[in-house]
Amino acid sequence: MITFEFKHIINTRTYKSIVDVYSDKEPYEFNVSVNGSSFHILLGSHLGGNFICIPNWEIGCELASYSDTFWNSEKLDKHINPIDSECLAYTIKEINKKLEME
Repeated sequence: MITFEFKHIINTRTYKSIVDVYSDKEPYEFNVSVNGSSFHILLGSHLGGNFICIPNWEIGCELASYSDTFWNSEKLDKHINPIDSECLAYTIKEINKKLEME
């Protein structure tokens, strides 16, 4: 298992994401611990773009490019609080860089 740590600054506050990668091939699977919450995430692509599933939160939605933090956090805002959605969007962007997903 691969583990990464990322720091995000949102509204002058620093948040730390700890990521345990379970699968570095599509569908990507990892756990993100951030802001006191834990998210089991599956990422993948389909003909129309990318998607995210977070089974332990009963969430599934489309994503833009993994590096598009604005659009992705807007989609996740519909399901979780804004701080968590922004942290997840930035974490996905950083994981994308590390694992070269796109």
